[in-house]
Amino acid sequence: DWRAKFGSPMLPFFNVELAACNSYPTINSSAIVWAPIRQASRSFLSLPGTSGFITAIDVGRSGGAVHSDVKQPVGRRMALQLLRKVYGRTDIIADGPSLARAPLLTPTSIKLSFRDANNLHYEKVANAVAGCAVSPFELGFANGTWRRAKATIAGTTVSIALLTAASPTGNHTTATGAVAASAASQFPTEVRYAWEGFPQCAIYAGTGGYATALPAAPFRVAVAAQCAPSQSRCLLGNVTISAYATAAQCCDQELEVCVPFGGCQAAIPESSSVGSRE
Repeated sequence: DWRAKFGSPMLPFFNVELAACNSYPTINSSAIVWAPIRQASRSFLSLPGTSGFITAIDVGRSGGAVHSDVKQPVGRRMALQLLRKVYGRTDIIADGPSLARAPLLTPTSIKLSFRDANNLHYEKVANAVAGCAVSPFELGFANGTWRRAKATIAGTTVSIALLTAASPTGNHTTATGAVAASAASQFPTEVRYAWEGFPQCAIYAGTGGYATALPAAPFRVAVAAQCAPSQSRCLLGNVTISAYATAAQCCDQELEVCVPFGGCQAAIPESSSVGSRE
């Protein structure tokens, strides 16, 4: 126990997220493998005395190892965390954007409000190929499908447009980037951001991109008070992705289990007792 060895019961600990990675074909054959691992590691923040979290979602190297060699931005972010949370420098901005409240679902859009979001903007991540031509946002539907969706930023709010009428394109993203929500799928139940091995684009607060600004960490969150009948609502608490205590995800009852503070994770054999559904 490091705290015992140093004689400091509240010795601060910080967690650095796994960086963007696409180097392991077996793992990356599933686009969602890395994201739950990152989410589970962030549940570290639910432990007493933990101090901060540093995202590295935007500093990977295509074809590189899971531990990226793009170190300087991560070191800078760690220094900002220490200066503010250990040394009391309240003039330092240390955290990137995070959800300020539950998503607002309207008949025509989903609105995401962020805190710590001065000059909120898109920028491509380090070593990106497609960059922000590929949106980091996706919408999830009750039938288990996810559709990538472009979103606009105004101030500290991200808006994802919905097409409420049935469309020849079904649920697929249209040429304008809006998501067509057909009668079959109705409205989406979840929204996720940078939920993949190597996202190409991120949202940042501050000026510039990965070298100077602070990115939002990946998240997946329910967009309504209730999930679909085929899903189980999984509470995340306010320590993992957001500032609001009712943050939740909609776990697929056949494929996922709810892990306290760890969100929806891949289901394991019934003989194991890890996790529980709400």
